[in-house]
Parts: sequence; structure tokens; C-alpha cells
Amino acid sequence: MTYPIIETISDILPHLAGRDEFVVAQRDGYTAVDYVYSLPDSFADPYRKECRGLKFDPSGRILARPLHKFVNLGETEETQPHRVAFSIPI
Repeated sequence: MTYPIIETISDILPHLAGRDEFVVAQRDGYTAVDYVYSLPDSFADPYRKECRGLKFDPSGRILARPLHKFVNLGETEETQPHRVAFSIPI
């Protein structure tokens, strides 16, 4: 699996346009990007999938990138039980 390259806030903002479930909030000394609720297609875009606590410094450079978004078994089309290879060791 490859993850999108996010180095500045300008890398992520175009993917959030018109998406009310995501917020860009100014905090004390940084900008946070997160989601407040999810819709069926909220995380269909790989950039939006990364929006769970991203933090950017005042110049827009990334400060923190928490763990990648995960979903529960059966929560999305790709995690339906019939599509998960349980026989493959982790």
C-alpha cells in the first residue's frame, strides 16, 4: 500500500474542498486537520484517509502525521469479510 505524499497543508486542502465532514482548525501555534464525522465516501480519496490529526506549523509544513486511518471489518467495501484473506499470515 502506498500513502500520499503530504509535506505541506497545500497538499491536502484541495482534497477537502466542499467536504463538510473535515475541519481545518487554527490551534495555539499550529493548524490541525481532522474529520468530525464520516460519510460512505469520506475516505475514498487517499488524501482524505490521512486526515485524522494532521498538524502543520505556521508556514504550512507538516509537524505531525498520526497513525493511518483504519476501518473495522465490514465497514467499507474493501473490508467486507468475503474480501479479506484470513488465511494469509500477518
